[in-house]
Amino acid sequence: MEYMIDKYLETIGITNGKKSNQSNVNTAKFLTASYLQQMHARTINNIED
Repeated sequence: MEYMIDKYLETIGITNGKKSNQSNVNTAKFLTASYLQQMHARTINNIED
């Protein structure tokens, strides 16, 4: 999962670069993970319906 998130962020141009940018990267990772988990949960719920 972590690898997928890193790859996704790399694709949209958010990478682990300068240390000053690290908090932005961490925030983006967190939001991306939350979003992917929500989409995954919705998919499972739709299948169960």
